[in-house]
Amino acid sequence: MSAFAAQGTSASDPWLTVVIPTYNGGRYLRSTLASIERERPVGIEIIAVDDGSSDATMDILTSSARTLPIRLVRGPGRAGWVGATNIGAREARGTWLCMLHQDDLWLPGRLRSLQHTSSHNPHAGLLVGESEFLDESGRRIGRWRLPWHGTPPQPTEMARRLYVQNWLALPSCAVKTNLLKALNYLDEDLWYTADWDLWLRLVRDAPIAIAHGVLSGFRIHGSSQTVERSADIGAFESQMRTVQERHRWAADGRSDVLAAGEMSTLTNVALASLLHRGRFPASALARQALRLRGGGWRRFARDSRIVDRAGPRIRLAVRSRSAAAWPISTTT
Repeated sequence: MSAFAAQGTSASDPWLTVVIPTYNGGRYLRSTLASIERERPVGIEIIAVDDGSSDATMDILTSSARTLPIRLVRGPGRAGWVGATNIGAREARGTWLCMLHQDDLWLPGRLRSLQHTSSHNPHAGLLVGESEFLDESGRRIGRWRLPWHGTPPQPTEMARRLYVQNWLALPSCAVKTNLLKALNYLDEDLWYTADWDLWLRLVRDAPIAIAHGVLSGFRIHGSSQTVERSADIGAFESQMRTVQERHRWAADGRSDVLAAGEMSTLTNVALASLLHRGRFPASALARQALRLRGGGWRRFARDSRIVDRAGPRIRLAVRSRSAAAWPISTTT
């Protein structure tokens, strides 16, 4: 692994570190970096960790470093997005850290909202906001909302809802860098659910603050690393079950939470099976549906964000007549 500073202006004491893991991201990376530049970033550093790209990714990063405070790090290769993100996070100097994938975008007002929220919530360890779903060309195709209206729930209820499904969009969050270090960063065994696992670890120990506005664009396309790896349905399901088993404390012993969480996992597995033309678990879904009853159904519908997550993908599938738009990710 090697690192070298680029020519962009670098903050000597940044308030925010942005970690961007890259791998053959030439198709979208220019738009991603342009969305940061539109925010006129001051007092931030960007650490781009390349995981062995063979396309124009490094050329794009080097060129963008003339106007953005980018530090380029060449990773060992084959680290995946989680390993590459950890490499960048260990280099971070900012008080806060956020993660941005090479195909996602910052939306206007993001930095202002995060700064305002962090200054008014000095004890918070995690800042969260909403996101929009984007298609391959960057057009808005849906909203990724938080599972409540008005006042956020108390920490115990926040954990229950997060146990059911990861409803936090990775590019719309920021975490205190020292807390991330104390938690030993992302779990590199969780190639699909590492962020979900991190959010649950954080909500157990640190207050959450809600940032106003829609902070990011989350792009849906069939060539992302997580979509490609979800073809192994058994491994895909194991990723989700590992998080729920590890964080069973978050269900707080509530039968409606446990039932909704199981239904959410089975639904995700079913939709991944449709995407990859695997065996559809119809009987398991039917059995779990009978266990939900009234309270479980209400919790599943709200906390799984099934309508928010499925709607954009269904519209893309209808538009393109292709199953490649169908995956319903539990993470980013």
